[in-house]
Amino acid sequence: MISKKSVTLTTTGLVTFVSLLGAPTTFAETEGEVKPPMTINNSPESEAVISFEQNTTKPTPPEVPGGGEMERPNEGETGMVGPLTIDYITKINFGPVKVSGNDATYFAELAKIKLVGVEKPKDVANYVQITDSRGSNAGWQLQLQQADQFTAKDEQGKDVQLTGAKLTFANPTLKSSQKDAALAPLGIERTLVPGSGPVTVVNAASGKGMGTWHYTLGDTDEQAANSVSLNVPGDTAKLSKVSYKTTLVWTLVDAPTASDVTPEQTP
Repeated sequence: MISKKSVTLTTTGLVTFVSLLGAPTTFAETEGEVKPPMTINNSPESEAVISFEQNTTKPTPPEVPGGGEMERPNEGETGMVGPLTIDYITKINFGPVKVSGNDATYFAELAKIKLVGVEKPKDVANYVQITDSRGSNAGWQLQLQQADQFTAKDEQGKDVQLTGAKLTFANPTLKSSQKDAALAPLGIERTLVPGSGPVTVVNAASGKGMGTWHYTLGDTDEQAANSVSLNVPGDTAKLSKVSYKTTLVWTLVDAPTASDVTPEQTP
């Protein structure tokens, strides 16, 4: 079937051919065609244009879950720039706890956020802020790795570990102040294995996770107070008046997991 564009081109070629055989009147009639002037019955058209550039220079400012303007600079800001970023991470702090000879589970304190113009810090669930401004709606993953076991220095300066201690991130909730819950990524509960590879804690399937999201550990203050836990065996040696520390490594992957099926929650 010949398209409309092809038919038009063929007709033009025929008129040119006839004019060469001595029929100038045919050419003149076509060439001299004049469009009538526009009137009020005609609707003129104009054009609007927009083009997009990726954000590659400015970090996304951190927001406070539940509202309020955060005082900046803040130690939790990552300074990461680009179209897919981790903007903010709260520090996990279990505080001073009592030594126990039995198996014990300790819970991390709520994060304390200093708000502009407010003297007392605000208690909020421990959280990570992620922003996806790529515009592709392709999805992403937030992965977490515990680099090593909780470690301290003894009186001789030697490393001592909390052997067998297990860190768990529970009750994950994904919220956005600008996006509908139907677009929320999936949060995955995890118990970490020190020194092992990264595991996915948030999976944004294709078509989800656009804009800025808070991965919070606990939906309410009461739940958040019991969402980040450290289980320490009773027979593990525990030094008093020293700080045991570990490093948590957070990684963004610019694609979701291969399946929308929830991954195994515990390695």
